[in-house]
Amino acid sequence: MVVIHVMLLMMRNIWRQIVAIIFMMTLAIQAQASSFTQQLDGLTKQMPVTYEDIILMDESVRKDLACLAYNIYFEARGSNRADQIGVAWVVMNRLGHPEFKNKVCDVVFQTDYHGNRVVSQFSWTRYRQNLLRIEWDCWQRSQELAYAVYFRLESDPTRGAIYFRDSNGAKPKTTAKYSIIGGHIFIRDTASR
Repeated sequence: MVVIHVMLLMMRNIWRQIVAIIFMMTLAIQAQASSFTQQLDGLTKQMPVTYEDIILMDESVRKDLACLAYNIYFEARGSNRADQIGVAWVVMNRLGHPEFKNKVCDVVFQTDYHGNRVVSQFSWTRYRQNLLRIEWDCWQRSQELAYAVYFRLESDPTRGAIYFRDSNGAKPKTTAKYSIIGGHIFIRDTASR
């Protein structure tokens, strides 16, 4: 009888811990969504969407295109056109992939937990305030490329890459696992990261 009582107490404590974990995860998700909305609102005020074809879209598509354009701008504005298109395609290739979210803005602002710290998928989403010196011609080009990639008017030079990193000056090359385009290595195989 004592053993059953002890087991019931242990199970009750386990359930309390599970409920506490679920509650904390819910709070974290809500905080992340709120933070994402604030970041996007701040960006939109400082870097308004000016590309006419985007302005004419409905709100949800306009938001996706803006997030894609911000990612091109902050990750590759100084790179060549193919590199910028590749950065946009990485976001598009992540849509529907089991490791990532299903909406463009959610993919761009997605975070993961490594150990006890939060890590952003794209570093600019955490440190944006330090990066914001707007180059309007680059911003306009980023919007145009976001539109072209989103509507599949530009083909995917990365051949399905879902990650990229700095190439550190490596020469252009394509293998089964990665492609080097401009300033980035675009990685298709998650094991190659």
